[in-house]
Amino acid sequence: MSSILNQAMFEYPAGIDWLIRKLGARGIELRFAELKDPVRDKLRRFEMMDLLQNAQFHPTIGSAVDDHLGDQAVDTGPAPSNKT
Repeated sequence: MSSILNQAMFEYPAGIDWLIRKLGARGIELRFAELKDPVRDKLRRFEMMDLLQNAQFHPTIGSAVDDHLGDQAVDTGPAPSNKT
């Protein structure tokens, strides 16, 4: 999670609540990567885990990207050749 979002979450939890609801209403899914336990604990304390029930949590950024690309069914074509 970016440090700006992290800071906003703890200084303005009502604003984050609003943002989560607004994004959800537009069909935008939240995906979190590398979320540390202290951040998860604060989400629980601010009762935001219920709002984030549809969010996806990933252990790494790579796994979040892979999951997103898999959901989008993106065809990236053949891998580039190393031949010159």
